[in-house]
Amino acid sequence: MDAAKVITDFRLLSGWSDTSQITDANALVLANKIYREWINQIKIKVKEDFFYDYWKVNTTVVNQSEYELPIRKDATWVAWCTKLKWVSVKYNTTDSDFTKFRPETQANLSKDLLYYEANQPATDPFYIVADYSYFVYPAPTTAVAEWIVLYWISDPADLLLAWDEASIKIPLEYQDIIPLWMVYLYFKSRLLTNEKNDALNEYKAYLNDMITGLSDRIEVPLISEMPNLTSLK
Repeated sequence: MDAAKVITDFRLLSGWSDTSQITDANALVLANKIYREWINQIKIKVKEDFFYDYWKVNTTVVNQSEYELPIRKDATWVAWCTKLKWVSVKYNTTDSDFTKFRPETQANLSKDLLYYEANQPATDPFYIVADYSYFVYPAPTTAVAEWIVLYWISDPADLLLAWDEASIKIPLEYQDIIPLWMVYLYFKSRLLTNEKNDALNEYKAYLNDMITGLSDRIEVPLISEMPNLTSLK
């Protein structure tokens, strides 16, 4: 189902509403409201790693520690980062593998940050996240293409009418949830109470089925190690 088909299905489910009642542009606004809600529900109730992604920095700058996070700050229609999972680097053009940085906070550091730019051992690199940036220590001493890899939780971009099915970051079997919620919002705006309530109940049932289905994608038991609390006795 592409974005245009979402709106076609919405018009069918809402009683063949036409463009004189709601334009395609306004229908797309409704579609993106539920699309954003769906993304948030998945992150909260299933797992935020459902939207896991990675991104490579093209080229680093010698002696530069600060690099900008790929965060949504304008109207460009691309996915952005909502949470940084970790950072990996190559320090030299001859490196074949990336080295994983450890996360750090300024409160744990005994020296000024400028000290770590030049003096932090490359065998124990770390990064700090602040404002719209991440800071790597030590700073690179060589410009290396695709030197940094960011592993992060993606914030999918809003839908556009011309987008194809692959651009909708919802499994195909659950994409019917978008026009269902659009119908609810449409009936609500027209003060059709009974129709609105029926659409809401249908949407909630479909949402529960989706959450259950997505939460059950791994059947193999996973082992989770609890922290050692003996020191607290």
